[in-house]
Amino acid sequence: LNSSLTISGSTFNNNQAIATANGELTSGGAIATVNGSQITVSDTLFTGNSATRGGAIAPVNQSGTTSILRSTFSNNEAVTLGGAIWTRSKIEVDLSTFFSNNADIGGGVLYFQPLNTNASGSYLRRSTFVANTGRNIGGVIYFEGRLTRPELSANLIIGNNINGNSNCSETNLPANTPASFSSEQNNISDDGSCGMATVIANGSELFTIGTPALNGGSTPTIALQPESAAIDAGGALGEVGCSFTTDQRGVSVINNCDAGS
Repeated sequence: LNSSLTISGSTFNNNQAIATANGELTSGGAIATVNGSQITVSDTLFTGNSATRGGAIAPVNQSGTTSILRSTFSNNEAVTLGGAIWTRSKIEVDLSTFFSNNADIGGGVLYFQPLNTNASGSYLRRSTFVANTGRNIGGVIYFEGRLTRPELSANLIIGNNINGNSNCSETNLPANTPASFSSEQNNISDDGSCGMATVIANGSELFTIGTPALNGGSTPTIALQPESAAIDAGGALGEVGCSFTTDQRGVSVINNCDAGS
């Protein structure tokens, strides 16, 4: 309780939070905390983890911040919400890759359900989201915006929505209504659901939709084609979403960041 957890350079593979005999919900197939002050994860791979909610990570009733940097989440699954992450507190995601995560209800990557305004300032920046699914709603992000909304900057969001579901969804909004983030800039998406993201009508012609591979750095990434519209589309160095001087691989940014990790 009220402690800090720091993880770096690690792998969490095929862990499972098993449901109890009386049917209680399980949280965080790899990591679950209760009332902790801080979770810091960097240069770490989460693959094949599962739980009822938050297939890989679930900070339950946490008072602090979950920070994720240069990490990759692939093939994690939640029976209900948040295929990779389910959180009720502040979250910060930078330079990370999310591939083929799944939630049977919604939020293929993230379900953000803030308990209070202490979750203000949450964001997802310069990350890549490919082939994630929320079977009913929110292939990538599903959030409750009543108290606070996350920021979305310099992300690449493509090839996630199936059965007509959108990439981003917000609770209590009519179907097919774009989610409203605290701010959005320099994102590239293949639908118009993620606020003011740049919409690419036929993203399959512009992006590599492959599996994560070791393209340099300590965690797998998804490489861009040389002609990709995401190259240099994440804004100038120093802008919101382009504060880090390297990408997920550790390759230096010269002038502009790419959209995505």
